[in-house]
Amino acid sequence: MIKYFYEEYGYSKDDLYGILDIFHKLTERGILKRCKSKSGDKYKFKYVGIVATQQHIISILPKYLEIKTKGQELLITKKIIKLFKKIDPSKVSNEEDLYFDTNLGNDDSNEIIIADYLLQDYFLNGIYNKECTYIDMNSNNDIDWDETINGIDPILIEDQPIYFNTYHTISDIDTYNQVTKIHAWAMNYCYMKYADILGYDSYYVESLVTDVPNYDSWINLINIELSEIYDDRNVALLKSLINLIYNKLNSDESNDITFYGTSSFHIIWEYILSYLCDNNYNQICKDMDKAKFYSLQNEYIATKTKTLEPDILKLEECDNSKTLFILDAKYYNFKLYNASYEHSPGIEDIIKQFMYEEVLRKKYLSNSNMKTYNAFVFPADDSTIDIMKPIGKLKIDYFGGKEIILILANAEKIFDAFIKDKKFGNLLGLLGCEISK
Repeated sequence: MIKYFYEEYGYSKDDLYGILDIFHKLTERGILKRCKSKSGDKYKFKYVGIVATQQHIISILPKYLEIKTKGQELLITKKIIKLFKKIDPSKVSNEEDLYFDTNLGNDDSNEIIIADYLLQDYFLNGIYNKECTYIDMNSNNDIDWDETINGIDPILIEDQPIYFNTYHTISDIDTYNQVTKIHAWAMNYCYMKYADILGYDSYYVESLVTDVPNYDSWINLINIELSEIYDDRNVALLKSLINLIYNKLNSDESNDITFYGTSSFHIIWEYILSYLCDNNYNQICKDMDKAKFYSLQNEYIATKTKTLEPDILKLEECDNSKTLFILDAKYYNFKLYNASYEHSPGIEDIIKQFMYEEVLRKKYLSNSNMKTYNAFVFPADDSTIDIMKPIGKLKIDYFGGKEIILILANAEKIFDAFIKDKKFGNLLGLLGCEISK
């Protein structure tokens, strides 16, 4: 059974009773952190994704979600995993905080990644089979003339050799192959434990292993088989079986824990929005001014390598007018009420966003026909929002009439668009909001 928790939600130790056996492992990895509260110590997950051991599968869902039913939680878990499978970790900043590299060669000890590979391979190629070849006499198969000529004396009739008996080559599937049985065991194990959350449909593989698993013996059998095959698919499959069995063999050791998720879901939110908005940052900021160091005598010393880095910049043109979108993907559970707010970005983030616009205006927006749209984009668990919905504004008197638009984005639809590779296209039409000059 999958146990569900929510990122940043405060749990007592009693709430975590079912996973106390891995409590210390989670705190050591920074996945679970203790927080003080008026009602006593609380523990919060700083992670989104799956945690699996031999005894547990835990799903930690994103913090912006309202508490869901079990059925809804499973559907959301599947969607989050689809997101992770779609993302290339090498293209995401803070790559070290990601635990879902689906390139099997990069993490051959992650049981969830191994299971995903084995399930996908099974649906494409079926159960492992080894073809065996043998020689038989007088069958209906193709004649093996080399064996026949070398092994059978012909009868000469009118000086022509006549073979009344012939050898034939027969190829058949080795139904007694032990590795086939091990593969069937592995498929049942992976299916029962992971197929549901990984989104694979049901299937049936006859369980061919009746004895108590002997993992050492199985690894030896597979290694022998590996020395006799050269097909790329089968080699990759058997190596994955060894990795899976090795994990089972060492399941009682302290490393019996697998992560498939991230402790930095904010970079996932930023990456997804950047992709869907078709971010033009590299084109717009390629010659952005950088900070330079000088001596007191005004002699140049060095230049900072980094410059201003807005999350998303997008330039759009409509009716002879250009609009520069300056968007900051904020992974906050932001709420705006009639007389209050919750989970707002800090003042330093707000000032920085205004400064992005100030610098970009002076650098690029001297054209009177150029406009800007400066905004924070927050994820929301709100089915009434189509894609994005402006709900308010932020202003600071120092920056005059400039403002930051506060946008809630329907996270479910955002994720669906990313999974289906459907970019937004025109942001002006999508947001449908007045653009400031």
